[in-house]
Amino acid sequence: MNEVQLWPNRKIFEYGIVYSHPKITFTNAERIIKYSLTKENWPMLSWKVWRHMACEKLKIKEELAWVYFETFDSFQELSEDAAKSSLDKRSALSLTDFKATRHVNTLQFTLFLYAQTNLRIASLNKSANEVCPWKQIASPQAEWLLNNIDHVFKLCSYNSNGQGTISLNGVRGLEFIIKGKVDGKGLPFTRILGRFEEEMIYNRVTQHCSASKLKNFITSHLGDCPISAPHGTSTRLVDRPAKFVGNHFIAQNDEREFYLRRMVDQTACINDEILVDSCIRMSKCENSTIYFIGNIKTLQISQCSGCTIVAPSVSGLVRMTKSSKMRLVTYTRCLFLSSITDSTIYSSVATNPVMVNCSGITLAPLNVNHPKMADDVKKAALPVYPNLWDSPLEIREGSRSSASEKNAFKNLDPREFFYMSVPFKLNHSPSSSNPTPRVAKFFIDLPEEYSQAVAHQEKVSRNGRKLTKDTNLSDEMKTNFKSYVNKMFMDWLNETGEQEKLEELYKLDSGSHGVPKIKTGAPKIEQFSKETAKAV
Repeated sequence: MNEVQLWPNRKIFEYGIVYSHPKITFTNAERIIKYSLTKENWPMLSWKVWRHMACEKLKIKEELAWVYFETFDSFQELSEDAAKSSLDKRSALSLTDFKATRHVNTLQFTLFLYAQTNLRIASLNKSANEVCPWKQIASPQAEWLLNNIDHVFKLCSYNSNGQGTISLNGVRGLEFIIKGKVDGKGLPFTRILGRFEEEMIYNRVTQHCSASKLKNFITSHLGDCPISAPHGTSTRLVDRPAKFVGNHFIAQNDEREFYLRRMVDQTACINDEILVDSCIRMSKCENSTIYFIGNIKTLQISQCSGCTIVAPSVSGLVRMTKSSKMRLVTYTRCLFLSSITDSTIYSSVATNPVMVNCSGITLAPLNVNHPKMADDVKKAALPVYPNLWDSPLEIREGSRSSASEKNAFKNLDPREFFYMSVPFKLNHSPSSSNPTPRVAKFFIDLPEEYSQAVAHQEKVSRNGRKLTKDTNLSDEMKTNFKSYVNKMFMDWLNETGEQEKLEELYKLDSGSHGVPKIKTGAPKIEQFSKETAKAV
C-alpha cells in the first residue's frame, strides 16, 4: 500500500521569503504568465522581460527585482560542476552582459513570487481546516498553500490543452513548491504522481492530467512537514538552555535545516559537513557569538539582541529581522534586513542589500577569513563582483523608494575597521590550489580607504613592537611602555564588552563548560561539538 505524504517546500515558503511587495498579488502573477506566453522563450523568462514587467508595470525598483531573480536562482539545484560553470561565466562578463544571459522558469519563478504573499496573507476568509476538515493543519506554510490552492492551480493551468487539465510544465511548477515521500521514501513530486498515473488520468501522449483529480490528490495528502528540524535531533549547547536542533538524520541532503534558539551569553563555532547546503534559523539569542563555518544555503536571524553572527559562506539569502545591537559578518548572494536597529553589517554581497524600516545601521566591507573559506565560497559559487555592501535599497513600509528623508545607514569609519579572526581550530588540509591564508590576509580586496586604514594599523603595531626592542630604551622604560599598552587594551576590552567574549573562549578552552549534552544516536554532532570546544 502506497502511503503518501506531501508538504510545502520549506526552502521556498520558510527560507525563500524576501519581501512581500504590495504589488505582488495573484492578479499580477497572472499578468506575468500571460505576458510571458507572448514571448518566444516560453516557458523560460529572461531578466530583460522580468525587469520590464517589474519596473514598468508593477513599479518595483530594479534593485529589488534583481534580488527576487537572484534569490530564486539560488534555490535551483545545481551540481558542483554546473555551479562552477555558472560562476566562471559570470566572472567573464560585465554585470549588464551577465544579466542579459539570465533566464529562469517562468511558472516556477511566478510561484516563488506569489509565495512571498505568505508574509502578508494568513488566510482568505477561511482556514485550512475548513478546506480540509478531516485533518488539523499546524504549519502556516501548509495552511497558506491549501487556502490558495485554487489560485496556484490557475497559475499552473496556463498553456494547457483545454479546460480542466494541467500540462507537464504545470506539474513541474507544482513540483517546485511541493515535496513528498511514498512509504517513507522521499521522491520528486512528478515521480510520486507516476505511481498514481491512472488516478491522475495522465495522458502520456498529450502530457496532461486532470486538474480536479490532481487537486484532490494534493489536498488529501498535504500536511505539516514531517522532516522539519523540530522532528530531528535536539542538541543542547554547552551547559545552558540553548538548543541546536537538526533534521540531518531524517532528511535528504538538500532538505537539511537547523534551529538555534535562546542562546544567551555563549560562544560557539558550528563547523561540520552536515551544514553543507542547509538552511539555518536562529531566534531569541542574546549577547552571544556564533560562527557558522561551512557552505550553507540560507540563514535566518530573528528577535536577537547583542549577538555577533559570523557566516562567511551563504550561497542564497541571509535574512535578519526584529533584532538590535547586532554584528553580522557574512559573504552572501542576497541580504535582507527588516526592523533592525543599532547594528553593524560587515559583508560582501552580490546584490543590493534590502533594508526595510531599519535605523542606526553601520555598513562595512567583509573583514573575515579562515583556512576553509576559499573552498566554502567556491562550492557556494559566490561571485567576487559586484560587491554592493555599501549600496543598500532602503524601503519604508508603504513606500517603494530607495531614498528617504533620513538615511537609515552610514559607512563605518575606516579608522574603526578591523580584521576578525575565527578563534577555533578548523580541521582542514590545504590543497595546492587553496593554501591556508595568512591571518592578516583579507579574503575580499578592501576599498582603498579601508585598505589604507588597515595598513596604518599594521604600521603602528610594527612600530610598537620595534619600540619594545629598542636598545636605546632602559628596561624600566620598556616595562612601563608594555604596561601602558596592556592597560589601554584592557580598558578597550571592558568598554566594548569584548572581555566577556575572551572569558567565554577561555572557558571553552579549559573545558569548564563541559562537553555539550548530546542525545543518544547523534555521534556526528557529538564529534563536532567536541572539536568546537577547542578554542585557539
